[in-house]
Amino acid sequence: MKSRKIAFFTSTLGDGGAQRTVANLSRGFAEKGYTVDLITINCEGPYIETIPDSVNIIEINSDRALTSVLPIAKYLRSEQPEVFFTTMEYLNVISLLASEIAKTKTNIVIRCANIQNKQESQGIKRIVQRKLAKLLYPRASELIALSEDVRENMSEIYGLEGNRNSVIHNPVQVSEIQKQSTEPVDLSFLDEGSKMVLSVGSLSEQKNMATAIKCLSNLSDGQPTELVILGKGPKKESLKRLVNKLGLRDRVHFLGFVDNPFPYMKAADVFVLTSRWEGFGHVIVESLACGTPVVATNCPGGPSEILKNGEYGRLVPVGDDVELSREISDIYDRPDEREHIYDRANDFEYTKITDKYEEVMF
Repeated sequence: MKSRKIAFFTSTLGDGGAQRTVANLSRGFAEKGYTVDLITINCEGPYIETIPDSVNIIEINSDRALTSVLPIAKYLRSEQPEVFFTTMEYLNVISLLASEIAKTKTNIVIRCANIQNKQESQGIKRIVQRKLAKLLYPRASELIALSEDVRENMSEIYGLEGNRNSVIHNPVQVSEIQKQSTEPVDLSFLDEGSKMVLSVGSLSEQKNMATAIKCLSNLSDGQPTELVILGKGPKKESLKRLVNKLGLRDRVHFLGFVDNPFPYMKAADVFVLTSRWEGFGHVIVESLACGTPVVATNCPGGPSEILKNGEYGRLVPVGDDVELSREISDIYDRPDEREHIYDRANDFEYTKITDKYEEVMF
């Protein structure tokens, strides 16, 4: 019997959350016996190494995303997969335009991965893209949101209602993260006896790393604490100026983007997420998988869903560095049980999430 066919479409296999999700789902469906095509605009990035040989990678090799419309339409006509999955607004628009041109029976499934009205970039391109999305999204076979907050926002922004809107959390390779977390890491830059607080993410307005930096000033001198930040972005220089202003130069360490953040997560005493908003909060699950207690802002998006309103981690108001420092201190005094943390991480194992996608798409 011929296996059922599903296609995934992404810009690259770079280090973004959308690309990671496509890579994980491609692997998950291939392991379930589906014929899987993975279409990329440019086939580059670290997640290429995670794609099994059974997945057929097709590179469009286009200079601009918009010029991918006709190649995608041609693919839909010739290959006619049962399902065509895409994520990120501009790729969703491209896929739906291509489907209108191809006029095949392929089910176009799109995923919304963030709080759309919080996005930082604006301009004529974004305005046109949003208008096209509002026009085309109702024509999708299924719409998937990362969290309940994203689903509500998606309905508000695009005028979408009905039972075709599902919430499915991110797929996470929990066992692989735990394996990678055992690799050696050099932490010799930390003072002996210091606690380590870790934050991972882009240095952007959304991630609001300034709150993590400010909270260090509130922590007791009786328990020295140093903050390690993994990530890069446009706010790096302003964050460094804040560090200098607060006299924390010896206690805050910007290490940039690292290929494997998991040994840092495993070594950390506390992981903090200080975002103003999130689509999901993938790094929270990764930290739980490493057995590290989490304090996250109770921002719009997924953190409260992942932590089950505080059952599996601490939640603080957005921008409240004082409350953040209190929760960190409390974890020092009463560390969360690691088995309890591991149990929650396993709920997001990519095989379990693939099953949920399968229920919705087929």
